[in-house]
Amino acid sequence: KVFATGEIVHNEKVMNDLRELGLEVIEDRLLNEKHDGVAVIRAHGVDPASEEKLRHVFDEVIDLTCPIVYNVFSLAVDLEQQGNFVVVYGKKNHPEVTALSGRLDKYLIVEPGDDYNEVLKELEGLERVAIVSQTTMSNSDFKEFAEFVKEKLRGRVTVHNTICKVTIQRESEAERLAGVVDTVIVIGGKNSSNTKKLVRIVERLGKKALHATDLSDLPQGDMGKVALISGTSTPYEQIQKILDYIDKMREVTNNGRENETAR
Repeated sequence: KVFATGEIVHNEKVMNDLRELGLEVIEDRLLNEKHDGVAVIRAHGVDPASEEKLRHVFDEVIDLTCPIVYNVFSLAVDLEQQGNFVVVYGKKNHPEVTALSGRLDKYLIVEPGDDYNEVLKELEGLERVAIVSQTTMSNSDFKEFAEFVKEKLRGRVTVHNTICKVTIQRESEAERLAGVVDTVIVIGGKNSSNTKKLVRIVERLGKKALHATDLSDLPQGDMGKVALISGTSTPYEQIQKILDYIDKMREVTNNGRENETAR
């Protein structure tokens, strides 16, 4: 039997497929008793205390933490050991941030929309501050926050852009696509941080964004000129199904126009 303490990745289809194969998502309250089987650590990682508990109650633990995420964990710990107060730019309830903060003694989590002046008040008396980020945050938002703090606390701040390079590339691509099409279909889990970020980018640029996990999320009518982009945990087959549907709908539309012209 294989167990997980949460969604291994933030994609409903992937998780449903894994459940059909026998994966069981177990609640934290059940980790006080011994279990026969294997536990897997999700891609977002877990804090050391939770990992220790897993290793105590399961026969085997397989760590599926994303290597990029794990590198951020290691960096943050190193920065703290070097005498820095670590500021984590991210979402407080996101599992990656929970896993990261669980490795630190003193830290501050800053979320998008927080009052940066209030953040400064908590940092003013510190001699050394290091800023890192949840790997799926908006690159532009992180830079704005980091530059604000760096300017105010001159010489006392180091900035470490730990946002995943793949998600940064997809941000740029979402911006480019929004400039040349009518509708951008963003394929990925409804609770995927990096997928929702792409939706916000497209909408911010004044274009229509459709967040789709499957065909049921797509409208029946003409969507105009369409582009597709996906979140990082979206499987290829999920993308291909939607792409095939778009091609089929376009073929039907074109045939209808040809018939209209023939009349």
